[in-house]
Amino acid sequence: MTGGIDLIGDNIQWANGSSKEHYTLCRCGASNNKPFCDGMHKSINFMDDKAE
Repeated sequence: MTGGIDLIGDNIQWANGSSKEHYTLCRCGASNNKPFCDGMHKSINFMDDKAE
Protein backbone atom coordinates (compact mmCIF):
# COMPACT_ATOMS: atom_id res chain seq x y z
CA MET A 1 0.00 0.00 0.00
CA THR A 2 1.31 3.44 -0.87
CA GLY A 3 0.04 6.97 -0.76
CA GLY A 4 -1.29 9.25 1.91
CA ILE A 5 -4.47 10.03 3.74
CA ASP A 6 -5.83 13.57 3.60
CA LEU A 7 -6.89 14.96 6.97
CA ILE A 8 -9.95 17.13 6.51
CA GLY A 9 -12.35 18.80 8.89
CA ASP A 10 -13.96 22.06 9.91
CA ASN A 11 -11.62 23.00 12.77
CA ILE A 12 -8.23 21.72 11.59
CA GLN A 13 -5.56 24.34 12.32
CA TRP A 14 -2.06 23.73 11.01
CA ALA A 15 0.87 25.48 12.71
CA ASN A 16 3.00 27.69 10.47
CA GLY A 17 5.65 25.61 8.75
CA SER A 18 4.12 22.28 9.73
CA SER A 19 3.98 19.45 7.23
CA LYS A 20 0.60 18.50 5.87
CA GLU A 21 2.08 15.26 4.55
CA HIS A 22 3.20 13.86 7.92
CA TYR A 23 1.26 14.12 11.13
CA THR A 24 0.54 12.08 14.25
CA LEU A 25 -2.94 11.90 15.72
CA CYS A 26 -3.54 11.90 19.48
CA ARG A 27 -4.69 8.59 20.95
CA CYS A 28 -4.35 9.34 24.66
CA GLY A 29 -6.84 12.22 24.77
CA ALA A 30 -4.51 14.57 26.67
CA SER A 31 -3.06 16.59 23.77
CA ASN A 32 -3.42 20.36 23.90
CA ASN A 33 -3.26 20.35 20.10
CA LYS A 34 -6.03 17.87 19.22
CA PRO A 35 -6.46 16.12 16.90
CA PHE A 36 -2.66 16.11 16.71
CA CYS A 37 -0.26 14.48 19.17
CA ASP A 38 1.85 16.90 21.21
CA GLY A 39 3.67 14.26 23.27
CA MET A 40 1.47 14.53 26.39
CA HIS A 41 1.13 10.74 26.43
CA LYS A 42 4.63 10.64 27.93
CA SER A 43 3.64 12.97 30.79
CA ILE A 44 0.53 11.00 31.70
CA ASN A 45 2.19 7.59 31.22
CA PHE A 46 -0.43 6.58 28.66
CA MET A 47 -0.53 2.84 28.05
CA ASP A 48 -2.56 1.31 25.25
CA ASP A 49 -4.15 -1.79 26.72
CA LYS A 50 -4.72 -3.12 23.19
CA ALA A 51 -1.09 -2.87 22.11
CA GLU A 52 0.61 -6.16 21.51
